[in-house]
Amino acid sequence: MSRLVAYGSVLALATLVALAAASQPSHAAFPGSNGKIVFSTNRDSPPGTSEIYVMNADGSAQTRLTNNAFVDGSAKWSANGQQIVYGRSCVGQPCYDIVVMNEDGSGETNLTPASTWELWPAWSPDGSRIAFQFHDLSAANIEVYVMNADGTGATNLSQSPTSDDQQPAWSPDGSKIAFVTDRLGFPFHEIYVMDADGNNPVSVTTTPGLVSAPNWSPDGSRIAFEAWVGPFPVGGNEELFVMDANGANVTQLTFHAADDTWPAWSPDGTKIAFVSARDGDADAEIYTMNADGSGVPAQLTFNTVGDGSPDWQPLTGVGGLAAPPAVPDAGASSGVSTALLVGAAIALIAALLGVGWRGRRDRAR
Repeated sequence: MSRLVAYGSVLALATLVALAAASQPSHAAFPGSNGKIVFSTNRDSPPGTSEIYVMNADGSAQTRLTNNAFVDGSAKWSANGQQIVYGRSCVGQPCYDIVVMNEDGSGETNLTPASTWELWPAWSPDGSRIAFQFHDLSAANIEVYVMNADGTGATNLSQSPTSDDQQPAWSPDGSKIAFVTDRLGFPFHEIYVMDADGNNPVSVTTTPGLVSAPNWSPDGSRIAFEAWVGPFPVGGNEELFVMDANGANVTQLTFHAADDTWPAWSPDGTKIAFVSARDGDADAEIYTMNADGSGVPAQLTFNTVGDGSPDWQPLTGVGGLAAPPAVPDAGASSGVSTALLVGAAIALIAALLGVGWRGRRDRAR
């Protein structure tokens, strides 16, 4: 799976460099009607950068939200559909920050302006907190942290100094956080689920393999993810799967020679957006398919560059949960199962980002 983040500190540094040189990811679909899809792309950016766009669910009206010399990616909608949080590269140093903006690109605010690596943000359903993966470059591992929505109060949730814990995904009811870890031994990566306070981590993919990008269904009953299938490192590829939230009933959704990655449920639970290079060129595009894998996927983007890290906007709030206030407009709007055989440490690095070099460079995006 592209998002398989199998890197130690050296690999982490290499990934950061690679992000800036190429392109850059899970989360949950909050319940509601299907709105726009946010994604990252390097279609009109200087080499080594990427921007955040939104488009309608049918691929029309693709609109640029960010416009800068950074790598922007791994964008996620808030539960009320009014804000977007994403990862942004630093200039001149190997670090990433977490930035939040309004749905139209206005009101950008950097929540983590430090020389460390914060990436893969995920909103809590009530909009009060943001989970993310944190890597202090002086440390040897990656941890899952949570902070207040204004960037204060960062706390280490995973507290596992001997493993890399990353790609947090908050369950729609706010009680659990899924994440990817190599606790079974590098380069294997599995999905764990822990309580939202970091307690009781449990593996829900128990067969050693290479899995990543967990994404909760809007009702919280299932988790979509990507996994490497077949011989590694040559002869296999990444496919999309879905399982019950406890790891039962694993079902493969895609069966294609190209890599299929970065699943994102629609708010109404009927569709899954994903990234794939199945159109035959070297770069990935964004598609949607029925949530059970049936039918022919619909291609939404048509470019010779990488498009990736889709996330679907919920148009209605989550019943009973408070919606986060809009960011004050600062002015400028910028623009699994034995079959899951190990992939390689190579795929792991790609996992962070969310743009689509061969469908897997989309992690930070």
